[in-house]
Amino acid sequence: MCKTLTRADIIREISEKSKIGHLQSKYYVEVILRIMLAAIKEEQHLLISGFGTFTSYKKENRPGRNPRTGQPITLQGQHVVVFRVSKGFRQELNQSS
Repeated sequence: MCKTLTRADIIREISEKSKIGHLQSKYYVEVILRIMLAAIKEEQHLLISGFGTFTSYKKENRPGRNPRTGQPITLQGQHVVVFRVSKGFRQELNQSS
């Protein structure tokens, strides 16, 4: 089964590998995540070279159907975030171990 890498794990790793304190590591992670969230909210492409691109777009309202009653309904539009992995990262992932 896959292990989940949490925010706390990232903070701990940064703290250990960079020899800075836990609180300072936490601050840097929070700042980076706030910057990323703000960019995505503004529907900007967020490119992290060698890692991938986050893209945000708004889906429009669309027709749907209530599965229980069969009645037609309108599904509300919503913001969607898509991540596309970079070519180099994909190649590294697919290298045989």
